[in-house]
Amino acid sequence: MQTRKWRSSKAKGSAPPRAGHFTVYDPGTGWLIIGGGYNLEELTDMWAYDASEDKWFKLKGKVPVGWYVTADIIPDENKIILTTSTKSEKDRRSCDEIYLVRTTYAFKIEKENLVDNETVPLKQEKMLKRTIAEATAGTEPNPERRKAQLERLKNMPENEWVLLSNPGRPAPLRTWGS
Repeated sequence: MQTRKWRSSKAKGSAPPRAGHFTVYDPGTGWLIIGGGYNLEELTDMWAYDASEDKWFKLKGKVPVGWYVTADIIPDENKIILTTSTKSEKDRRSCDEIYLVRTTYAFKIEKENLVDNETVPLKQEKMLKRTIAEATAGTEPNPERRKAQLERLKNMPENEWVLLSNPGRPAPLRTWGS
């Protein structure tokens, strides 16, 4: 039954956390499909959420590596169209060295035999700021590092983008990436 009202999901698990992924809604299956992206490593998996069953499940097939410029769906043809930053092996165009939209992929959705029933969705948990090993070892914040960070932010130039170092944290369970 469709109510067109927001509700909190009670799903027992979800896709692994990620950023830089794609998300599309497939009206043919009723699934919200996410795939790829990164989280401490390149991800090539694909997951679907079925709101009518309030359930996540892994899909078969690998997503091309890269960050995704855009994704869309052609509902009449059951195809996901994905544009990535990756450069195909045979691409010799020099303009592609600076122009980031490099490769477009398509994936035809056939609901039969698409679900990977062997993979169980991950339990949703809070995300630590440090790795589990660091957190369980009792690692304390570094006051000298914090002081240096605050000084750097205080003396930052105005109206200029400044590259900040990688914080080394995994992507949160939910991102604004899509």
